[in-house]
Amino acid sequence: MSADDAASINENLESLKAEIAEDSPLNNLIYASFYEENNLLLDAMTQYEKAVSASPDVEDFQMLYDDFLIK
Repeated sequence: MSADDAASINENLESLKAEIAEDSPLNNLIYASFYEENNLLLDAMTQYEKAVSASPDVEDFQMLYDDFLIK
């Protein structure tokens, strides 16, 4: 990853944080998707796990996390 790529990712992350201030399971999935798209897999995994643990009764969250792990 080049310095330009890292700067772009950080800039996009800051924009996302400005739009999504609240910590909720759905927002954790949004962050997980962002991290996954930018190949930041440990950060993505952490966000998926937060979403699943905060809402264990939502099967879709677990399915998304399982799909992520398979990839």
